[in-house]
Amino acid sequence: MVIGSELEQMARLVGGEGESCDLGCAIEDIPRMISISKKLCPIKPYRVVRQWCWADLEVTMTEMDEFTQAGFKPSFLYVGEIIEDERGEFRKGNSVKTTFLTEFHLDCLFITKNTTYILVGPGKRMTVQISVYLNLFF
Repeated sequence: MVIGSELEQMARLVGGEGESCDLGCAIEDIPRMISISKKLCPIKPYRVVRQWCWADLEVTMTEMDEFTQAGFKPSFLYVGEIIEDERGEFRKGNSVKTTFLTEFHLDCLFITKNTTYILVGPGKRMTVQISVYLNLFF
């Protein structure tokens, strides 16, 4: 259930609010998760992230069908801190908004069309309007 206006939802997302979520690996498991991510998706680079919020989009049945037909799930991550970026596109400490989820494995591998995100430590989870995703720029 979505709570608040678009602006309130965006502020909560960026501010690290939301329901506590125990997904994510321990820091000492990062090397193993990198190895697993390369076996699962050898051509996708990885990003190791913490201070993350898994955001589910509130969608209609029609929109859900469109996501499914395109091979996506209506979820994305807002990441408060990048620990490591294999491709070097983002500097350590930067924030990022991901594209949509395609797969999720081992309670910490959030896979999008182009990247595998390794979630470290607990995070947050919330539901937001599609407009929050569309209007959150980096």
